[in-house]
Amino acid sequence: MARITAGIAECRVSADPQDVLVALGLGSCVGVALFDPHASVAGLLHVMLPERPAAVEGPAARRAATTQDDPLTKYADSGVPELVAAVTRLGAVPWRLKAAIGGGAMMFKSVSSAGMNIGLRNAEAVAAVLQQMRIPLVATATGGTAGRTMSLYVDTGRVTVREAGGTETEIAVLSSVARAVTA
Repeated sequence: MARITAGIAECRVSADPQDVLVALGLGSCVGVALFDPHASVAGLLHVMLPERPAAVEGPAARRAATTQDDPLTKYADSGVPELVAAVTRLGAVPWRLKAAIGGGAMMFKSVSSAGMNIGLRNAEAVAAVLQQMRIPLVATATGGTAGRTMSLYVDTGRVTVREAGGTETEIAVLSSVARAVTA
């Protein structure tokens, strides 16, 4: 079994049933798991921020945004479409994709307003992009104050989340999900 890590602002994809895609250290960041149950293609994105800055627009800025310092996968609004494109290149079909998300914690207790809660904003931004792309969000494990690790098993689309210091909990099996679940 190969363990493939999606670091901050990275996406990883696989069609190898032996692989497990993992996002470590999801504090305010959000892990986005996508799975096409028919093609058995999986992808995992580690989103850091809800949206690209307004100055990052247009073709020249888009090229600049793909640098190592500021990749498109850093942001929910550009990262989710990048992840969809990556799984599509491996044979996934966008209308068959199912999604689960984890992370989005409030890591600083002194933050009291929702506008300053980057974890909440990240989770909301990811959910909005998935909705725009008509990808069902079938499970979430977001919020709270603890960091998480999220794993996506390519063989079944099983998604697990482990809170820091806690045990691993299955939040979805994306190959057989019929309804939305919130953990």
